[in-house]
Amino acid sequence: MALVWLVCALVLSFALTRRGLLRSQHTGWANRYIINVALPAVALLNLPALPRNAQAGYAVISPLVVFAGAYLLFYVLLKKRYTPSQRVVPTVLSGLGNTSFIGFPLIAVLWGTQHMGYAVVYDQVGFILMATAAQFLISQDEGNPSVRGMAQRVLFFPPFLAMLVGLALLLGGYESPLQPVLKLASQSLSPMAMVVVGFTLARHASFRFPTVLRIGLSYKLLVAPAAVYLVLQCSGAGEAVRNMSVFEAAMGPMITPAILLLHHKKDPRLVAQFLFWGIALSFASTPLWFLLLR
Repeated sequence: MALVWLVCALVLSFALTRRGLLRSQHTGWANRYIINVALPAVALLNLPALPRNAQAGYAVISPLVVFAGAYLLFYVLLKKRYTPSQRVVPTVLSGLGNTSFIGFPLIAVLWGTQHMGYAVVYDQVGFILMATAAQFLISQDEGNPSVRGMAQRVLFFPPFLAMLVGLALLLGGYESPLQPVLKLASQSLSPMAMVVVGFTLARHASFRFPTVLRIGLSYKLLVAPAAVYLVLQCSGAGEAVRNMSVFEAAMGPMITPAILLLHHKKDPRLVAQFLFWGIALSFASTPLWFLLLR
């Protein structure tokens, strides 16, 4: 039911944009709310409650494999083919997956909820990568700033600061004392994100498929989950954590870093294409991964 409401929010945002009732200044407010309020609340709410066992370590490794593969693909193998500005969007969006908005509901439907803890670990490591590595790459593309300047942008990035507090609470075995408030703020993330995504799709989505989009989505939906499967299979991971990690790795692009890219005005057309086609195609590819893993 939650997924249905999110689709309704997306469709409503799309329609309002097409009618000229939703403008860039409105989504600018939504972007700032997401970055400064909703994302920190997600970190403070979820990080202290992560499971701590040996198998969860494999769920930590998996998103690192996916992001490292995306970086290797666009910043090393295809370095001469694309400029730094052209590399940041596909790297971030093919390196981070939509593991909560779409991943959790699909896991609940196809796999059940008994091993959802591993999916939550995968998702939160993806959040940490978004707050650190993705933010660093975006900052690096902002007019070649100094290392100190990039470090400051990461260190004072609100989700990163919340992540540090959340990890401290996890290591100390505590939960945040503001649970009701944080839960309310974190629940607002998905509908607010749908408003921004609907606006972006209405403005920029099309049926054009540039090469960088084809490469990025092929990596995200096919190569990345296969790489995670091979790594975990060779490292002796249990079946449950392997299945959850591979399935999460097969999700379409993550919406939150897309909002960061839009906030920094990084090729909105390409961001919209990655989101629209990545999420649409993932509804076809993830059932195939489910059948392969069963």
